[in-house]
Amino acid sequence: MIRKLAVPTIVFVFLVILLTFLYLQTKAIDFETSYSISNNIFQISSIFLLLFIAWFSFRLRKTLIELNQQKFALDQHSCVSLADKNWKINYVNDKILEMTQYSREELLGKAWNEMAGGNNEEDFKKQANQIKDVVESGQVWKGEITRWKKGGQPLWVQATVIPFMERSYRSPTRFATSGTDISEQIKAEKEVK
Repeated sequence: MIRKLAVPTIVFVFLVILLTFLYLQTKAIDFETSYSISNNIFQISSIFLLLFIAWFSFRLRKTLIELNQQKFALDQHSCVSLADKNWKINYVNDKILEMTQYSREELLGKAWNEMAGGNNEEDFKKQANQIKDVVESGQVWKGEITRWKKGGQPLWVQATVIPFMERSYRSPTRFATSGTDISEQIKAEKEVK
């Protein structure tokens, strides 16, 4: 929202300054009067521009605070990871580290489908490829994923994988995965059966 408003406003202010200056130059006003009027308009325009920058900075700071609060809330509940267009993980939150028992260094830079491990590595890679097909077409994928903790224990996650599309690209340029640990729920269901 701010980006959509900022660029047209700045362009408008500079166009007003330029058109006013050009108009005054074309009129039959002596140079000193023209210079004085142009200088006054430039000073007033500069004040408006500085006020706009101050307002924009305030809005940007407020938006950043809100985004940090939302991120904090999400981090308390969900494991979140980000991957580039090649599915290489470039961000993980602390919740993933807590759930998987991997260190951040062990996860960063790895391909998303390399994080299988355990007894059903082939099943996971097959599921990961199915997820990639859905998400790379621009759709959101939701479902259960079985992962494995560093020690080899199973970890069931209710996950959502989200593609981020940029206007100039027809395929996603980044991916976000958000999930919650449902391992206890799955274990309870298996015990009931």
